[in-house]
Amino acid sequence: MPTLVDWHPSIYEFAENRYQININGSLFDISNTELNLLNPSVDQNLKFSIDTSEFSIQFEIEIGVNAATEESYCKVIQLTNSKCTIQYGKTNESLLDFFQVFTPTIWFADGSQLYQNRYVKLKLQPDVVSLENIFTDDWTGVSIGKESQDITPYIHDSIQYYFIDKIRKDFQIIYDDDGKGE
Repeated sequence: MPTLVDWHPSIYEFAENRYQININGSLFDISNTELNLLNPSVDQNLKFSIDTSEFSIQFEIEIGVNAATEESYCKVIQLTNSKCTIQYGKTNESLLDFFQVFTPTIWFADGSQLYQNRYVKLKLQPDVVSLENIFTDDWTGVSIGKESQDITPYIHDSIQYYFIDKIRKDFQIIYDDDGKGE
């Protein structure tokens, strides 16, 4: 089951502000964007989005084998009709072309990863956490599908609102960084 999408590892070799993403004329550095999986499933195509406070640009990763050459391939397809470019150093190219080379990494529930068409599985599986070490909570009134409480007015049935309310008396300061790229 896909659980996370992350930037290609080489992106982390530079400062966040090195990469400027232009979506329909609005500029964002990657610290103000986030990558998200779209409707993850075990039997559907891998889809992800790059999200800002204003835009959500959707992509699909197609993996297959070329029938003529019998070589495997990975192709990123842009699903949203928006003009998106990325600038870094002296390079300015379409975000789609960028993702063809620097395809985001997909992480799966078992710890495995997908880099373009290279699937990497853990050699050793992590230890299982004993049920005795898991503390349960009463999530009554919480919509488990709503992670973010958003910015005022807060979403009261979100996981974040519930948890902040729960720990509010235990801490003097609670950081609620709820923007894109947090």
